[in-house]
Order: sequence, then structure tokens, then C-alpha cells
Amino acid sequence: MKHTNATWQIEGFDIMSDDTVIASVNEMAELPFDEIQYNALLIAAAPDLLVALKRLMREYECLCMTKDGHVERWPEAAAQARDAIEQATKFPD
Repeated sequence: MKHTNATWQIEGFDIMSDDTVIASVNEMAELPFDEIQYNALLIAAAPDLLVALKRLMREYECLCMTKDGHVERWPEAAAQARDAIEQATKFPD
């Protein structure tokens, strides 16, 4: 199963996809109101961020290919991106 593919948007304290609540940030949380709002923005942007990161990694891997084989530039950044994609797409065993 994959995440909900429809656009996610913020409605009040809920992150919605069509008529489905994907997540809710609690207005009663002990966080400052602006931090709650930014958390909601980040959650709502998650599907688009994942798509963008996957595309960026495909482009990156194409750029790193040479006639002699794969040469990786910025290995720490690439590893971090791969880890983030895995974290967003695979459940732990």
C-alpha cells in the first residue's frame, strides 16, 4: 500500500485529502501556534516533497554515471536523500 495520492491540504487543524483526514495537529498542544501551523504545512507538503526528492535522485544518478562506472559526488547528501526516501516508503520489519 502507498500513501494517498491526492493533493493534501490544510483545513483548520486537519490535513485533508479530498474528504479524508490524513493527520491532525492538535490545537491544544503545548507548542506555540505558529509551530503547529508550520508542522501542518510540512505534513501537507510531504507527498510533493517525496516526489521531488525521488526525481532529484533519478537525475542525480544519471549525472553521476561515467564511461568507467558510477562515480558518486556528494556521497553524504546522496545517502541522506536515499535514507529519507526509504523512511517515507518502507515500514520497518
